[in-house]
Amino acid sequence: MVVLFLIFSIALILLEGVKIASKHKVFDLPQRSYDQEFPLSVVVCYRNEVDNVKRLLQALRAQSHLNFELIVIDDFSDLDQKVPFQWLDKTPFRIRYIELETYCKTHKGKKQAVWFGVSKANHDWVVHTDADCVPKSKEWLHTIAKELRQKNNKKEIYIGYGAYQKLPGLLNKLIRFDTALIAADYFFWNQMGFAYSAVGRNLIYHKDVLLDNPQIVVPELDSGDDDLLVEKQGDIPINNLTDPLSFTLSIPPKTLKNWIKQKARHLTTASYYSWVSKTISFLNFHLKLFWWMFFLGIALTNTLTGLVFLTFILRVSTGFFFYKSYFKSLKENDLQHFALIFEFLVILFYPIFWGMKFLPWHKRQ
Repeated sequence: MVVLFLIFSIALILLEGVKIASKHKVFDLPQRSYDQEFPLSVVVCYRNEVDNVKRLLQALRAQSHLNFELIVIDDFSDLDQKVPFQWLDKTPFRIRYIELETYCKTHKGKKQAVWFGVSKANHDWVVHTDADCVPKSKEWLHTIAKELRQKNNKKEIYIGYGAYQKLPGLLNKLIRFDTALIAADYFFWNQMGFAYSAVGRNLIYHKDVLLDNPQIVVPELDSGDDDLLVEKQGDIPINNLTDPLSFTLSIPPKTLKNWIKQKARHLTTASYYSWVSKTISFLNFHLKLFWWMFFLGIALTNTLTGLVFLTFILRVSTGFFFYKSYFKSLKENDLQHFALIFEFLVILFYPIFWGMKFLPWHKRQ
């Protein structure tokens, strides 16, 4: 057990050391010129969350960049959850409201709605977000337009950060920690040339990326397949969008049960990953899981030696500096100092998440 602990410790120390050394590249913010005429298509799919759509509409009206169209796809919502037409009037941007059931006979998952919305986009570049998500800044679309105008309509993908609202309580801190760690990892691995994940709350791409790849639509997946759009692109460039002005903010799960359901639903994508992505997932999560497991085993069996203790301190140190540097750039400063405690607590939940993903109760209603 001691030997295994030392092996996993060395692996974690080396990996986190590389992440710390690469941080300035991951969060590099090159200077770009801005074009207020650059057109965008914002695509939002919703199902039975009309209040969130209203909140999003209000946030989009406040954007400094207004040369965009908003495509709202009603993904088989109940009758009392339709968007009132008066909400769509008097906006400084064009809105297209589409009821998917008018065109499709059955509901086949969220990606079907996304694909349909993107197919209706008038502009080449699509900004995909969720109905329960709002821009963290009035410069959200401004920042995106500033980045995209350099691309001359090349087929590319930009992955952004979708944060969760800061609320009181330990559960909220664990949810935000887990979200920030996932983002730090997918930003890092993308910078290293191994893009494997993204979040649909803040995802930008040329519309042909999706329309030319209909096989990405997986009918049996209820959600969580934004990862597949990223990892199955071959040679298409995938870029990080790490300017804090480009971040979005979502409503977090309020209860432990809802968080477990959400995570279980998201993890349904894992079986579709390539072996490279599965290896990255092992390095991201399982290294930490086994490191904590072997350390606790050593501590409980009273075999804690000076070498083990020194190795533990070294890994704690690299972990602290990794979380401090990356979470500062993600504007999650309040999570830095207790990050290793949050890491341990979140790891305890992942076996539950993985077990629950095989049960039907996590599906969207």
